[in-house]
Amino acid sequence: MKAQIVYGSHYGSAKAYAQALAASLRIECLDYRDLPPQTKTDLLLYVGSLYAGGMVGLAKSLRAYDPQKVKGLFIISVGLADPQDRKNLEKIKRDIQGQVPPAWREKMTLFHLRGRIDYKSLNIKHQVMMKVLYHRLKTKAPQELKEEDRALLKTYGQTLDYMDLASLDPVLKGYRALVDQLEGLS
Repeated sequence: MKAQIVYGSHYGSAKAYAQALAASLRIECLDYRDLPPQTKTDLLLYVGSLYAGGMVGLAKSLRAYDPQKVKGLFIISVGLADPQDRKNLEKIKRDIQGQVPPAWREKMTLFHLRGRIDYKSLNIKHQVMMKVLYHRLKTKAPQELKEEDRALLKTYGQTLDYMDLASLDPVLKGYRALVDQLEGLS
């Protein structure tokens, strides 16, 4: 059974998680920009950074595969939002499902990981986006702010690192269970 990891990363968090997964599973890992147009695999693990409600490279990557031939799709999002917060998780799921064509949805399993941010390394577009968000949050009443909003206000301009390679454990377990299941069907 062939499996492949593809990642889309702006600043390195998704890439670091993808490479750690590839090392643990001993499978190929590619940047989505390097995918050939007609790629073949049985299991696809896509690790992508979340930005403004979208996932870097996800839609483009899925177009490189035939959804009828891929038996399983793991989508692993990486962002600053805390996936333990139910509202965050619901929004992440909605945003991702909006990017995934219907032919893929029944094969899709979602995972959500936290990444990191270094404001000094952001490109100008992302600096502006974060500045707008920061100023919008400053105008809200304190009781309207979520915990992560307060954290952003407190840490704006600093380096934050929520990465935790141990958070890959559910992905690894899910992958192994799916491989066992698919091999049992063969």
